[in-house]
Amino acid sequence: MADKKKILIVEDEKALQTTLYIKLMKNGFEPTVCADGQQAIDMLIKTKFDLVLLDIILPMKDGYMVLEEKAATINKDTPVMVMTNLSQPEHLAHAKKLGARDCYMKSQISLKTVMANIQNVLGFNEPLPA
Repeated sequence: MADKKKILIVEDEKALQTTLYIKLMKNGFEPTVCADGQQAIDMLIKTKFDLVLLDIILPMKDGYMVLEEKAATINKDTPVMVMTNLSQPEHLAHAKKLGARDCYMKSQISLKTVMANIQNVLGFNEPLPA
């Protein structure tokens, strides 16, 4: 990729945060990690991202608040993929209503699928390396 796409990872689970970061780096992206919702809003105000990977259950501000407040940032049109442990359909529907492009349950999606979906959202034609 000539121009590295910036992806904000908003995830408080350290293991998943690290896994996503490494996978994105290896695939030529420029990931930034936030561990809480307030830190995410601060980043969304000052840095333009191409995509946001967002958890719902977060310290400080939850993912719903991040989605609501994102509308007033330079990233108001940046696509958001929600990845959560919440399994109730109404949680996922609420996130979509607030502007999430896609919503996934962490336990039901593989890292390979996450990467394919990122590629799709960002409009890449070439498959990303495994």
